[in-house]
Amino acid sequence: MVDSPRFLFDPVSCHKIDPLKEQLIHIGFDPIVISVQRHEYDILDVSAFAHALVYSPLLFEIRDRGGVNPDEIAEALTEAFKKEYGSNPMRYPMQAILFETGKP
Repeated sequence: MVDSPRFLFDPVSCHKIDPLKEQLIHIGFDPIVISVQRHEYDILDVSAFAHALVYSPLLFEIRDRGGVNPDEIAEALTEAFKKEYGSNPMRYPMQAILFETGKP
């Protein structure tokens, strides 16, 4: 089993809409409007993007585990991004799930 750092999952842990919607309903929020907004970003410097991801709070988890050079992770991530999304520029897809609600 892969032991991925937890920090990687925190920003993307709320991708399941229905459980969040059910929690909002359960605690009395109404009405609830949910929208998904997608966008592709042009990443001009793939290496800088990968380094920014590694040299973030993720770095503390990398260092706590020891035995791996963060630069090597950033280099591997750069190559993986280029392979998956291209380069010059890299077209990186992202989406945001927006919840609009109020509590009567």
